[in-house]
Amino acid sequence: MSSPVGHILGTTIVYAASSKAMSLPKLSKGCYLGLALLALLPDIDAALLSHTPHRGVTHGLLAMVAISFLFYLLLRSAEAADAPRSRFVACSVLCAAAHPIMDTLGCPARPVEWFSPFWYSGLSIDPYWTILPQPYFYIVHGNSFYLPLSAIMDNIPQLIFEVMILSGVLVFLTLPRSKVHSRFVRYVAIVVACLSWIVWRLYFPTVWMR
Repeated sequence: MSSPVGHILGTTIVYAASSKAMSLPKLSKGCYLGLALLALLPDIDAALLSHTPHRGVTHGLLAMVAISFLFYLLLRSAEAADAPRSRFVACSVLCAAAHPIMDTLGCPARPVEWFSPFWYSGLSIDPYWTILPQPYFYIVHGNSFYLPLSAIMDNIPQLIFEVMILSGVLVFLTLPRSKVHSRFVRYVAIVVACLSWIVWRLYFPTVWMR
């Protein structure tokens, strides 16, 4: 699965891209904190709900609707939130979908049950075609997670590449294009992100999950 850092960066990227396309107002620092917390909300099943399969109902479409509503309340709280309501709804749905989509693009050791609790068949991408690095947790059984020293050492490269790839995309999307130095930094960031992805795919093609 993506790390908490990866999920926060991924959701922030989705918000940055969609809000710019829809001309939504900027968020306050407090709203960005709320954005980060909501980005991690689907993983409450692993943290608190010990009898609920991970990537089950909290990652499904039903939960996505509920989380979209929370994103909507958060985004509407932004100052000068005078954009059409439909834009906030669309942006909220995209932000809520970021977490399960990132997990779907990970290791099939724990597929995402998009239609839970109505249909428990999971969906995931074969690890050979995994798009994003998937660091952080070792799965023992059910919802039991552990992080021994060996796992930490194994996952450091995955976590570094995850942050470099997603951070590069985020910088590319958020920096203004009007200033020369900003344009330079934007393109350096996206080049670093692309090179990081290539190196990761060449040397770290598998997902460390048990």
